[in-house]
Amino acid sequence: MSWSNSQEFLDTIEESMAEVKAEFKAVRSELDQARTAALQAKDEREHYETSFNNLEKEYKVLKEESEKKDKQIEELKQALKHYEDRFFPNERRSWRDLYKGQ
Repeated sequence: MSWSNSQEFLDTIEESMAEVKAEFKAVRSELDQARTAALQAKDEREHYETSFNNLEKEYKVLKEESEKKDKQIEELKQALKHYEDRFFPNERRSWRDLYKGQ
């Protein structure tokens, strides 16, 4: 092998190594970006999970309050009916029924 052939061979090897290094850097950069995106997605998922859990707790509290209010309304309706039946036993329709017809 002559000097010029050896030099060309070394130059070719150096070019190939430079190309491999550049490709390695590009792949590493893509992996870093993918890892960063995965970490951001994980953080977002945890945030949404926490938000969902908080909303679920709030929903349960509001549902319980609503059920209590519904129960109170029903108790008040029953108390009103009892009152009407007691104080207006001869009336065929309650005063509420009179207004419903209008």
